[in-house]
Amino acid sequence: MIKNIILLLLFSVICKIGFSQEIPQDLKGESFKKAKIVLNDYTKIETGKIWFEDNSVYYFDVYGTQKILAAKNINYIRYAHGNQKFLGLKIGAIAGTLSGLVSTVNYRDYYGEPASLETIISWTTGALVIGSAIGFGIGSLIPKWKTTIIKDEDYETHLDIRFTPLALNGVGCSLTYNF
Repeated sequence: MIKNIILLLLFSVICKIGFSQEIPQDLKGESFKKAKIVLNDYTKIETGKIWFEDNSVYYFDVYGTQKILAAKNINYIRYAHGNQKFLGLKIGAIAGTLSGLVSTVNYRDYYGEPASLETIISWTTGALVIGSAIGFGIGSLIPKWKTTIIKDEDYETHLDIRFTPLALNGVGCSLTYNF
C-alpha cells in the first residue's frame, strides 16, 4: 500500500509538466529549403525556404512572398532535412543482388551448360553495383522529413491526490487528473 502511495506521489510530480511556446533551441537560426507548417486550427501551409528565430518562423510562401508566423499560432512543423539516399542504396542493393541471383538460375551458356560459380558471382556482383547506384540516385531525390512539435504554454497536465482518513482503520484516496 505504501509503495503504491509513493508511486502515485512520484507520478503526480512527474505529470506536472508545462510547455513554453517557443521554437526549440536546436532549430533557432537554422534554415531549410522546404517545410509544411500546421497551425493550431490544423490549417496547412506549404512553404519554400524557412528559417527559425526566437518566437517566430520566417518563410517564403508559394508566391515568393516573405511571411512571419508567431510560434503561438503553430501546432507543429515538418521540414525537409536531408534525403533518403542510404535507404535507396540498401533497397537497390537487395533488389540488385536478388535479380542477379534469379537471372543466373535459368542461365545457360553458349554450349547449354548451367552457369558456373564464377558466372553467378560476377552477375550477382554486377547487379548489386547497378542496383545500389540506381537506388542511391532515386533515394537522393526523396526528402527526409523531420517533425517538430510546438506546445502551447497553457498546456499543463496535473495529477491531484487527496488522502482522507476513514473511521474504520483505513485511508481513502481520490485522484483527479487534469490535462
